[in-house]
Amino acid sequence: MASLKTNWSWRLGGFIAGITAMVLLIALGAITAWRMIGAMEERFATVGQQSFYFAERLQQTLMRLNNLMLRYLTRKQPEDWQEFEQNNLFLQTWMYSKRHELLSANERRIQTDLERVYTEYLAAARRVHQLLQQNLSNELELAEATRHFEAQSQRMAAKASELANAHRQAQQALLAELNTTLSKLHLMVIAALLLLVTAGYFLSRSVYKDLIAPLRQELVHSRALLERQQRLASLGVLAAGVAHEIRNPLTAIKARLFTLRKGLKTGSRELADTEVIDQEINRLERIVKDFLLFARPSDPVLERMPAAKPLEEIVHLMRPQLEKHGVSLKIETPPELFIQADLQQMKQVLMNLVQNAAEAAPGGSIILRARRMQASLNDKPQPAVCLEVQDNGPGIPEEAQKHLFDPFFSTKEGGTGLGLSIAARLVEKHGGVLHFETRPAQGTTFKIILPESKGS
Repeated sequence: MASLKTNWSWRLGGFIAGITAMVLLIALGAITAWRMIGAMEERFATVGQQSFYFAERLQQTLMRLNNLMLRYLTRKQPEDWQEFEQNNLFLQTWMYSKRHELLSANERRIQTDLERVYTEYLAAARRVHQLLQQNLSNELELAEATRHFEAQSQRMAAKASELANAHRQAQQALLAELNTTLSKLHLMVIAALLLLVTAGYFLSRSVYKDLIAPLRQELVHSRALLERQQRLASLGVLAAGVAHEIRNPLTAIKARLFTLRKGLKTGSRELADTEVIDQEINRLERIVKDFLLFARPSDPVLERMPAAKPLEEIVHLMRPQLEKHGVSLKIETPPELFIQADLQQMKQVLMNLVQNAAEAAPGGSIILRARRMQASLNDKPQPAVCLEVQDNGPGIPEEAQKHLFDPFFSTKEGGTGLGLSIAARLVEKHGGVLHFETRPAQGTTFKIILPESKGS
């Protein structure tokens, strides 16, 4: 009996010691890991919020300078040059103030090269300005100076893109380091399991369920979100470059077309041709504008408002025109619901949906309504408000449904295929989602689902 009690005491002591050691090991590992993860998250947030903002702001300002220079070459107005110099002073001051936000040696090296190239870019611009001020007739010298300026502009754009790539590499390195930290935490838990097989199994299971699994799920979600942000950021850089390369020749074509039209007789065939050309130029500009809006939509300025407000304004704005085409636009009296939204952006989304509904149901009816619902937004269920646009058209063909929100997919002749893509992006910026339901020969309902705003 004494021997059995002794053995039981040893076993109980060993069990308690094992549990204690396991708890201490897990606690120590958790504290260390949380500190490491906290430090990594702070660095990750710093890179995410500052680095991409720096590159995009630089590219936007450079595009602004190039457009001002092009306008100055076309109009030769002193105020255009003054605005160019003001933007130049802003860019120089801004780049100098942002030096401390560059985290890696590679970024600082590229920034130094960028400042050198910008000095040459500015010298080329001032050379063009000097020739224009002298009012000389040497067109060859002015053309050469203009080509030199364009070459320097391309060098600046290349350096800005190189800086953006360096920022993305810094983010990827931080993400890899965060993944390594989580892997170490996982190994700590496995080591703790070896201390106590039976009792430790249940303890480690609880720790894994409550601590590790949410972290891994958050990492997967963060990685998917980062990849999406990187794709959209790359698309934004591409859109800015494409818009710049397209708008410059379009501006020159429009200026030349304006000059040609002055010398054409009213009613002549040539004048009619120029009007067709002008319409196609405007169409190209609209496509470029829509592409930029899809790639880099502006952040919404949120304000608390009744859910009925954007619906009522759309009815007031679009009903007279739709009635001329035999389309009825009605609004069902909504309950007292509130949302946080940018009124202009929400009207833009609704206008696109109503216009699509009118084209899908000529001579039919469109109903707008708002209602309360439960929805999963940002991976969690919460009270939401659903703004609906319902038509009684033929419905959406099954083969088109899976591509409906794809950029440049359109079922309409002459459409850009960006309307619904832009609408979905704007709703996403509001923390919501854009869904649709359709039934053949019964119509389609588009649903803008947004978080409900509680309180004042």
